[in-house]
Amino acid sequence: MRALEPIESGQLTTRGFRIGYDVFGKRSQPSLLLLPTWQISPSRHWDMQVPYLARSFRVITYDPPGIGTAQRTDDAAAFQLDRVVDYGADLLDHLGVGNAGVVGLSMGGAYGVWMAARYPERVSKLFVIGTVLPEWAFADDPSFWARRDSYDGWEKRNAHYWREHYEDWLTFFMAQVFSAPHSTKAIDDAIAWANETTPEILINSVVNPRLLPAMPLDDAIERIRCPVLLMHARDDQIADIATSRALAEARPDWELIEFDAGGHAVHIRNAARVNVELGRFFGLPQPSRRMVRRALAKSPPRILMVSSPVGLGHVHRDLAIARELRRLAPELEIDWLAQDPVTRVLRAAGETIHPLSCELHSESGLCERLAGEHELHVFSAYRELQETFLANFMIFLEAVRDRPYDAWVGDEAWELDYYLHENP
Repeated sequence: MRALEPIESGQLTTRGFRIGYDVFGKRSQPSLLLLPTWQISPSRHWDMQVPYLARSFRVITYDPPGIGTAQRTDDAAAFQLDRVVDYGADLLDHLGVGNAGVVGLSMGGAYGVWMAARYPERVSKLFVIGTVLPEWAFADDPSFWARRDSYDGWEKRNAHYWREHYEDWLTFFMAQVFSAPHSTKAIDDAIAWANETTPEILINSVVNPRLLPAMPLDDAIERIRCPVLLMHARDDQIADIATSRALAEARPDWELIEFDAGGHAVHIRNAARVNVELGRFFGLPQPSRRMVRRALAKSPPRILMVSSPVGLGHVHRDLAIARELRRLAPELEIDWLAQDPVTRVLRAAGETIHPLSCELHSESGLCERLAGEHELHVFSAYRELQETFLANFMIFLEAVRDRPYDAWVGDEAWELDYYLHENP
């Protein structure tokens, strides 16, 4: 269940292979290119970022050969780092984009470094998360090809094991990627996406020095001229944080943000904070302390009410609460951040609806799709709605950034309950 569908999807044949791509947001907005990572995951891993970024940017994602909507091939040439970088530059040409902000995760961080070095005129800013160096994937490793009697822990990173026990490899690997507690939904999604490719494709995408970039790392670091932000979680089980620290030491002008926790895919497990940092780095207005600490003033007290759109019982209860609050404090101002069909009831009652309400992503529409004709499994729905909850929480942050309130009131506002708990 995607919170936001692309405005354009397609495939592009370039450099001898076919990639798939999606475009979100308005074509008139500045462009952001979200890079792919290793072939074990499609560009869908950016789903927690896309709705937020697409409100202000033309967001472009692409799948390299081997995964997602791209060509399936086990030709190792398709996975060369330089070629994957070239796919991105060619896609920008295809879409008529001169330059873009670039974002990468894991291997995508390496793609971003070499893209900014080789195509400095195409990259306006670079934001990389949990970066691994190309040797992590491509360096020669005889143990990868050795058959064993048993495979424990990282010994499962082995060609024979992948061919014979692919599901077990995925279960192990994704548990390392999502090492933070309560990551079952993320692990389930990642395993499902990884089943879009094959063990043979993954085998041909690693442990091959011919896939390493032509330009040495030191030269790439020196050639980059755009602003760079490095982000890394200290509990990352895949990429050693020492890599990001070494990059920051080599280039003191680059910004480094370290998270205490979040694992390798911190953009999923700590998505709200990562989104705020993405917005800050790429120039979007930011939340401030006035969100939670109004200056003492003589203005009337204000409340922002967030009422669940899943069933209309909530809004009738909330209207009764609002009427009682106004009886107790006649000067009280109430704004409603709500979506259809709640807004229809609110308009009929003469209430003030926050203008950002029209930007909210439909929860009731997704629940109807999940329920079919009969019943809704609420726990499953909650899991499927995570992208939508985050997208709407980011809109909530925008609403309370632009106008301070004395209180936020949520009636079954699951997105506020979760993301404010995670980001107190």
